[in-house]
Amino acid sequence: MKNHIRVIITLGILVLIYPPVFLHAQVEITGDLAVTASALDRDSHVNTNFRGDSPFDLTRLRLFVRTQATENIGVYAEIFLDNEAPVRMNGAYLYIRDIIQDRLDLKVGMLPAPFGNYGLRSTYFNLNPFIGVPALWHYKTGLRTDQYVTNEDLIDESGKVLTNRWGAALGYDACWDIGVEALFFWSGFELSGAVTAGTMGVPQARFNNGYQVVVKASVLPTDGVRFGASFAQGPYMVPSTNSGAYLARGIGLPDPNADAPEDQTTFGLHGEWLFGHWQWFGEAVQVDYDAPYVFEKKLTIHTAYLEGRWDFMPGLYLAGRYDLWRYDQIAPFASGMGGIFSWGNNFNRIESALGWRINRQTLLKLDFQYWDYLDESDLRLAALQLHLAF
Repeated sequence: MKNHIRVIITLGILVLIYPPVFLHAQVEITGDLAVTASALDRDSHVNTNFRGDSPFDLTRLRLFVRTQATENIGVYAEIFLDNEAPVRMNGAYLYIRDIIQDRLDLKVGMLPAPFGNYGLRSTYFNLNPFIGVPALWHYKTGLRTDQYVTNEDLIDESGKVLTNRWGAALGYDACWDIGVEALFFWSGFELSGAVTAGTMGVPQARFNNGYQVVVKASVLPTDGVRFGASFAQGPYMVPSTNSGAYLARGIGLPDPNADAPEDQTTFGLHGEWLFGHWQWFGEAVQVDYDAPYVFEKKLTIHTAYLEGRWDFMPGLYLAGRYDLWRYDQIAPFASGMGGIFSWGNNFNRIESALGWRINRQTLLKLDFQYWDYLDESDLRLAALQLHLAF
């Protein structure tokens, strides 16, 4: 809540600095409501966000607030309500366009993820053909961010994927980060750079006195085609006085003033191809976590997804997404002895959806998720969702 207040104050100061610009601006409020019935393994936490909500919850409401002060200056905010979580502000930012002709834009505030190509797609009605989110943008690892960990800790946690809700995520779309992003455009080329208070997968890292740097470059060789690469780095550990049931083995808490903070370093490729009645999107990412008390000193994950959508009849579509998730291997003991094991539970996931656009404001989705964990466990989730825009 404190960070939401900071965002509101920041945007308020900007409004006060330029009162003539905002005095006569009109405020536009839109939104969408999702009502979902789910079945099968609906009690698992594999889709649950840090605050306890999930895309498969019974009711979810988003309000979009927009005011366009001038042709080039606007303020955008997103407010979120879910039957399983408190009301929260997902995002609020100032967008200044065409600072240098039509070449340079600026965003300031609580921003959509500046990494990869999912952040803006997740925001708008009907751009995500599924109920679920790519694993890259929500799934929790067994890596705690408020305690230093050892090899033994990670091996112990690797099998608790069905109940895990608090480990580090690689990316986290459910809570935007506070920062500033500059976007540059030039003849089929896009370049952006951002500085944010938290990291991609750990929004609460904003409390560790560090900053994340994100750089993204994309090429648009022709209409409907975009591909590029992103890089992000920032300290991911969160200062804490938590001394609950899970403690690293006597090592202690992270030091926010350490000279060499533990970084999350992320490199990714993204692409999209839109043609005719087809849409294809994908991302592939490598994430490295600095881990000073792990024998290998670094923890690595590789993940990728590819999703496609086919509008096979007016108002009807079929969609499928395949996620792949692989942990690197580490020794089971901090001494480096004892062979090697994956420091998490590897999996493949398939999500499929049938959508019916009943009218411009109403979308019905039938969705199925299958999680195939390579330790021979699996999960299945089916859901029917009515999505209303207003």
